[in-house]
Amino acid sequence: MSLSSEIDSIKTLILSAFPNHCIYMEEAWVGFKRPCFYLEEIKNRLENQNRQYSLNKRRWQLILFADKFKDLIPAKDIIENLFMKDMLIPLLNSDRFIRVIDIEGNIKGKEKAVYFSLQTTSPNVRQFPKVEKIREVHHNERMRKDGE
Repeated sequence: MSLSSEIDSIKTLILSAFPNHCIYMEEAWVGFKRPCFYLEEIKNRLENQNRQYSLNKRRWQLILFADKFKDLIPAKDIIENLFMKDMLIPLLNSDRFIRVIDIEGNIKGKEKAVYFSLQTTSPNVRQFPKVEKIREVHHNERMRKDGE
């Protein structure tokens, strides 16, 4: 599962509730327009589950920059409910999901912004080459030395 597919899925979820907002992925102070979101992956840890599966554990920072202070509290509630409703974010063009572990939002009034810390996990399935199975096993045979 790629980082770009996870980003696209998170952006799609946000835009489903806030269709008139843009989402910045890089700091864009030139041409910055409110209301908008800023999304950034803060931390990624790959954790092995078994030989076939691993788990991507990601921490994201999501910031909502509002036009007015009075818009912050309702928007904070909408975002938290959006991510925690099903606790799953469908991956675009896939039958897989991103699992939402936790979201926490803090309002910063002077900035007219809500800072969210979002924690997600997503599975990775390892692909192994197909190998031919052993057809015969010979027991109790001695190895020959060269020249025997």
